[in-house]
Amino acid sequence: MQLLAREAPAPVIVHRVPRHAVKNALRTPAVGDLLAHGLAAARVDDARPTVLELMAGAKQLWIACAADKPEPLAVCTTRVTQEEDGARWMCLAELAGKDVRRWADDLLDAVADFAKEHNCSRVVFVGRAAWGRLVRSAREVRRDGDLALFERAVS
Repeated sequence: MQLLAREAPAPVIVHRVPRHAVKNALRTPAVGDLLAHGLAAARVDDARPTVLELMAGAKQLWIACAADKPEPLAVCTTRVTQEEDGARWMCLAELAGKDVRRWADDLLDAVADFAKEHNCSRVVFVGRAAWGRLVRSAREVRRDGDLALFERAVS
């Protein structure tokens, strides 16, 4: 009996969408649908404030795709937050996608690089506690029921 070799999946490419291209990216059905799913998962009823923040540059739009296909695997937004004491951190939000194990760490790597460029000390996000098994490069900081706060230090 001969076993068939499984082909490795194509690498994942993560793009931060430039502010001037956000409107066109959101018009793409796959991107808009994934963002809508991410907003719903975050219990956001009105997408308009998020879209306005993306278009104004207050938030960033990220898309993860397989190198061999233009269809997005994941979409999320980020925002730099600054505390009163000057400490800065990157919040990853409105995250949605499929085949999470394939892109989660690549996405977090790209966001962490962007966070470092913007003098942030960490990237934080809230998700189901099960994300801890999927995102190897982040640690769980706190748990409340089935939701957990995750953090990745930026070096």
